[in-house]
Amino acid sequence: MKKSFLKQWKASLAFAAVCGVLAMPVTANACPHDGFAAQSGEQMRHFGGKGMMRKMARYLELDESQISEIRAIFQAARDENTELRATMGSFKEEMKTLLAADSFDEEAFAALQAKYQDSFQQKGLLRAKTRHAVIQVFTDEQKEKWLAGRQEADSF
Repeated sequence: MKKSFLKQWKASLAFAAVCGVLAMPVTANACPHDGFAAQSGEQMRHFGGKGMMRKMARYLELDESQISEIRAIFQAARDENTELRATMGSFKEEMKTLLAADSFDEEAFAALQAKYQDSFQQKGLLRAKTRHAVIQVFTDEQKEKWLAGRQEADSF
């Protein structure tokens, strides 16, 4: 009786192992993310970041020439943004000191905002120009699909 019980137990264990091995590929593809998060140094950032170009290219079905044009546009915008980045860094440092104070000073905040208003405007203008240049690379069908995706994202 013990031998038949042991055989059944081994058979059950073998069956469970086979089921587990067969279930591995299914569970691995349950939430595919192309390894964006798994790759070292790549993190999702707010409104973009690494991997977003790949998602956009796949969603809009961009060809290689469009992808290279868009990358060139983003690189030019990044180069133009370097001086604004330093200015925004100093704004953030001043903002940290303002927030670290015991009481909030509205006048100091308004003065800080007014001091950096030109930088905010330049950064917004650069972002709008970059988006416009990227959209001009799309075909008419891709523009429609992109606008539909934007409306869907804005509905949240």
